[in-house]
Amino acid sequence: MKNNLLLICLFWAGLANAQIPFTKQAVSHATGAASSQAIDLDGDGDLDIVTAEASGRRISWAQNDGSENFTKIIISNTGEVDRPESVFVVDLDGDNDLDVLVASFMNDRVLWYENDGSENFTMNLISTNADGAEDVRAIDLDQDGDLDVLSASRLDNKLAWYENDGNQNFSPHTITTNINWAVDLDIEDIDNDGDLDVVGSSETNGTINWYENNGSQQFTEHAVATLGGGAFTINAVDLDNDLDIDFLAPSVYGDSLVWYENDGLQNFTVHTISYAMDGPTCLIAADMDGDSDLDLVASSLGDDRIAWFENDGNQNFNMHTVYTQADGAWNVIAVDLNQDNRMDIVSSSRSGHFVDWFENTLGVDVKKLASSEPVTVYPNPANKQLTIALEEVEEVLVFNTLGVLVLQTTATTFSVQTLNKGNYFMQIKTPKGTYLSQFTKK
Repeated sequence: MKNNLLLICLFWAGLANAQIPFTKQAVSHATGAASSQAIDLDGDGDLDIVTAEASGRRISWAQNDGSENFTKIIISNTGEVDRPESVFVVDLDGDNDLDVLVASFMNDRVLWYENDGSENFTMNLISTNADGAEDVRAIDLDQDGDLDVLSASRLDNKLAWYENDGNQNFSPHTITTNINWAVDLDIEDIDNDGDLDVVGSSETNGTINWYENNGSQQFTEHAVATLGGGAFTINAVDLDNDLDIDFLAPSVYGDSLVWYENDGLQNFTVHTISYAMDGPTCLIAADMDGDSDLDLVASSLGDDRIAWFENDGNQNFNMHTVYTQADGAWNVIAVDLNQDNRMDIVSSSRSGHFVDWFENTLGVDVKKLASSEPVTVYPNPANKQLTIALEEVEEVLVFNTLGVLVLQTTATTFSVQTLNKGNYFMQIKTPKGTYLSQFTKK
């Protein structure tokens, strides 16, 4: 056991600056997949995926069987949604099951699907006046103990919130009509005064404004920036870990990814992350490599790319491409989908009509390793080929001491002739669990 634990420490030390290997796996076909959320919709202990199918004119969910095999189930009925652009899953009515909020573009609807506890859903309208509804969220904005709803709508340039009376009767309130083609919003306590503020973004002129809540849901507009090429999404997060809220935005027409650093007094400085993606549509933050700082994950529709950007701890970012065939990549989320303590990626491809997930295969499940027998490999040291003393393997990943993936195979015996002399670590995935081993190339 001591040798196993030492190997874990050495392995993770070597992988500290590694390219994460991701394995693509299908979730479901989704016509015009616009956005997805991973959440345990049916309460069985695993993560399902709820999707807005824009050109399919429906809302669906992919039920996880616990082993990341998914069965697609339709939530909406014909005619209820028309080009749904966004979903947000939350227990809106406080009855201990998860409901589904939707922003429906073509029929100007903000609506929610009430879950009866057995994943039978009933549609309820919140608004039919969100002209070109693009985004929807839920949070207790007025802090009265129930969940309110917020929306961004493109054609009336509006951010709005809908006050819940506690019985899911919603009263509309306009935050602003001053964001030209409002496409996205986020909610955080931006000025750290104990109430919730709102930030919104514009697809056309790139306006990014935040709206200061006075504590009574009266909002004052503050300009953050104008992002050339349009701000397709906006995310509020403390990227630099200095206890204030920064903003992330992709410029879909300007091919840039940027973040706006908050100095603590809501003065924002722009930092360019990358110009390497063609038509970026989404930019989010998550600790992808487990080193306690926030990395970034992005999608871009022009080059069908999914990528993550490794943070060195000082907000210098190194780009790693995950996939380049996500046809019309529209949206990404970062989540530990298979609950193995590693952050995976779920992508929605609008032109390709599919939802995929990318399994993060860096490192091991320490609990499985600790309960397993050591794996024998021979000959060790090896010169021409190496054999793993197991009957069956699903995948073998070989890393050098710098944590770089140098070989990938599904064979129990494989050639190591092309490897340089030195020490190597292996992550061995089998039907019974994941193991670590090491060998020397002579």
